[in-house]
Amino acid sequence: MCQRLLCITMNWGWCDMWKIKTNKSAWKAAVQAGAEEAVEALANQMMNDSLQYIPKNRSMLRDSGSIKKEKKGVRFLVWRTVYALYQWYGVRADGTHRVKKYTTRGTGTQWVEKAKAKRLSAWTKVVKNAFAKGMK
Repeated sequence: MCQRLLCITMNWGWCDMWKIKTNKSAWKAAVQAGAEEAVEALANQMMNDSLQYIPKNRSMLRDSGSIKKEKKGVRFLVWRTVYALYQWYGVRADGTHRVKKYTTRGTGTQWVEKAKAKRLSAWTKVVKNAFAKGMK
């Protein structure tokens, strides 16, 4: 039985024959490991790249950020302050109290989307590299 992902053997008979066998369960496990590594790396990179766009008064909102693992392949970026949603949308849920000015230049609403607009190509590289690393 082939223990690796791919086994190639050659039969030296009256003609050259190549036999290629793949271990499907090993491939599946390798792809799952690569995907899990990629999801984790992307979440970390997204969190780090978003920090500069998060409103900063006393850094409480920035410091409250964390990555929550929901299940395999799923990560949520979470900010745990009572006003995180207000800052994200720039307005209270009831439509009152709009944010007129952010105290730190370059910060504002939907900071992950701002980071994505600037860093999407870098995030793609992070995913590719992490997936390849996880496949090993």
